[in-house]
Amino acid sequence: MHFKDGYRIIDNKKQFVMGINYLPASTGHSIKFYTEPDFKEIEADCKLMASMQFKVVRIGLPYDMVDNNKNENSVITANLEKFISLCDANKLKVIPTFFHLASFQEDPKAVRPEWTKADHYYTSDASFSYITKYMEILALHFASDDRIFAWDVGNEPYWHAGFPAKNSSGVPDRTIMTAYAKKLVSKFHSLGFKQPLTFGADHASIVQEVGADIVGLMDVSDFVSSHFYSKYNYDMFKFEEINSFRDTYFGTYIMKFSQHNDKPLACFEFGNSTMQISEENQAVYQRVLSYSCFIAGANSLLPWAFCDIDQKVRHLYNINAQQELEFGLLRADKSPKPAAKELQDFINTINAIDLEQYSFAKPEAAIYIDKAYYERLSINFNIYPNAYMLARAANIPVSFVRHDEDLSRYKLLFVPNGLLTIEEMDRITSFTEQGGTVYMSFNKHIHAMAPGYLQNLFGFKLLDYRRMPKNFEVFLNEEYTPENGENRLVFQGMEPPPSTYTYYKIEPKSAEVIACDKNDQPVLSVNTYGRGCAIACMFPVEMLMARTDDAFQNIPAYLFYSAALKHSSIKQEVSSDNPFVELGLMKSKGSEHLLFLINHEPSAQSLKLKFEKEPKGINDFKTGSVAGKILSLDANEVRILRLMTV
Repeated sequence: MHFKDGYRIIDNKKQFVMGINYLPASTGHSIKFYTEPDFKEIEADCKLMASMQFKVVRIGLPYDMVDNNKNENSVITANLEKFISLCDANKLKVIPTFFHLASFQEDPKAVRPEWTKADHYYTSDASFSYITKYMEILALHFASDDRIFAWDVGNEPYWHAGFPAKNSSGVPDRTIMTAYAKKLVSKFHSLGFKQPLTFGADHASIVQEVGADIVGLMDVSDFVSSHFYSKYNYDMFKFEEINSFRDTYFGTYIMKFSQHNDKPLACFEFGNSTMQISEENQAVYQRVLSYSCFIAGANSLLPWAFCDIDQKVRHLYNINAQQELEFGLLRADKSPKPAAKELQDFINTINAIDLEQYSFAKPEAAIYIDKAYYERLSINFNIYPNAYMLARAANIPVSFVRHDEDLSRYKLLFVPNGLLTIEEMDRITSFTEQGGTVYMSFNKHIHAMAPGYLQNLFGFKLLDYRRMPKNFEVFLNEEYTPENGENRLVFQGMEPPPSTYTYYKIEPKSAEVIACDKNDQPVLSVNTYGRGCAIACMFPVEMLMARTDDAFQNIPAYLFYSAALKHSSIKQEVSSDNPFVELGLMKSKGSEHLLFLINHEPSAQSLKLKFEKEPKGINDFKTGSVAGKILSLDANEVRILRLMTV
């Protein structure tokens, strides 16, 4: 057994695994790392990685090294064996990762061979033969090697050919890559590899049209391997400044969205280049993301990367790849950046927690991913991250659930894009009838939904719909107003002008109105249906948040999700009045629990904790000092409280 409760089993117990992505400073991504390695440098680096308490090292194995020259292949396998041996001498496991086209980095004028071209890359027998040849070579030496932690059989495979997989008509087709992944995994197993495998998938597989279906890649993997870089997406999303709310929640969104059927979660790449941000900001990002990923259920973290790349090999990187030189936790001379210290503090803290005694509860709420997610990617890529962030701002732990998964595991479903098929609506109606709570935001074309769903499930009659106003106000009923008494939400400053967003006018039948606009038109309603209830929002709030600068700082729209929680059967054991502080409750089998608090804003935050059952005492986990329910956190501070139950 490789995993238990999502964690890797090592020495017969659950362990959280800290690892690192490794490239020597002297070579960077160059193929010379493999053909002409400096083992003196590598040996010193292995000792340093071990001293930093890393347990695994992830390295790339470019397919470009494979040719028909048996002597060269034997040199490559011999060098890999020596690298693995140096790691093993320092108690480091290795994750070999297959990727492509490293050699073309050295020669930008090189002509790409036919086998890499997108129109036949994923279906060509010649291409597949070339790819699997390396597997065959490695299987002879390492198929049963327990020094190998896992295999990443395709690092971001949709980038291999540089274009999305396309069908014969030249249209991106995700089934092509899924079939390719299945075929590759089948070959892997036929060669006798015993270690677990994964496909390393980055944020592009979820937010861009790269011809990949994240479910297709993860279903053939033994565990989810997620990569995310928020700074690479600042132009697609309205991220605020570095280390702010949306910037620091993007990573766990990508990781959680990638999970299917409860596969174990790992983060194999994340980080920021100090060529793009300051070393201090890199350190803060490392702190917030490490703890947030741990709360979200990650079983391992591997930052990118160990060290910066020496300026002497800068010429190997084109102008668009210069940031790759400075992703390291260490500088090229191996002196530590502030991020290295942050990571050491995180490792020491997590190592002090016995995962056999403490665990996070599985979320009882989920965000429903519609069946046509990729077909509507142009709007969905913005809707879903903001739905996730609204839920987290409301202190609601959430998973993602797809149309083919069991909905009955959850008590509350958020449906941020209400344009669903009849089959999907029937399942959601049944979920509600049997006691679940569903929250749905109505988007464009919801007026095409069968009237029966609107009147029966949601309890209202549709009267009209129109273009979303540029600026409008929403007023919550008193019982849904937060403790500060502010019940007014002002939506303004959306970009682009919401010409495609729809605002619905309804007549309540059995539904209760819980929020109105300034003209007393219903905006949020709740209707009892069967043993459950259905909450409806008359406009796409998630999309509006996505298209508004500083939205979470200025618009407390998370109160809509809080209203849905209020009507569910979920009991919040702990919550707070501050949407920017993430909470993570780790319960034990004994007399105490651990409460993680993460400030997702680069400014100080105060909060008041609320418990379903008051703890007998609250202490700081690190210092042991007594703490209370009213707290102040510094900018991006992480704090852990020990809650005494007896």
